[in-house]
Amino acid sequence: MKRNLIYVLAVVAVAVFVYLMMGGPMVAPSQKAAVQFVTLLNEKKYDEAGTMISEHLPEDKKDFKLLWMRAMDKWGEPAKFNPIEEVDGQTVIPHPNASQSKRVEFEVRGYNSNGYLAIFIAPENGGWKVFDYALN
Repeated sequence: MKRNLIYVLAVVAVAVFVYLMMGGPMVAPSQKAAVQFVTLLNEKKYDEAGTMISEHLPEDKKDFKLLWMRAMDKWGEPAKFNPIEEVDGQTVIPHPNASQSKRVEFEVRGYNSNGYLAIFIAPENGGWKVFDYALN
């Protein structure tokens, strides 16, 4: 009985070790790309964030730096972004891979107020690109 318990504990320890070595919980590639985009914007690395923008982004949202700064004025810094969920993207924006698109939603906690951020992301050129977003 004691020997079986030791074997079970050893197997559990190995399983936990493997889990931690693999990076913990698995995150979908689309969610990872959306988090990276938001992180770059929050760190004011607009040029790097610009590389994640799709050519299909609507014209009124092309100046994402200005829109982001306006949102930060409303939310206040420092802002914390918590991914809430990822759902299949359902948007009217035309994109060649719209059927594979995702909407990653974030809860925003700023110094002045709380808000909502949605990143619409789709596979493009071997990676995930932002083709729309909503800042509220």
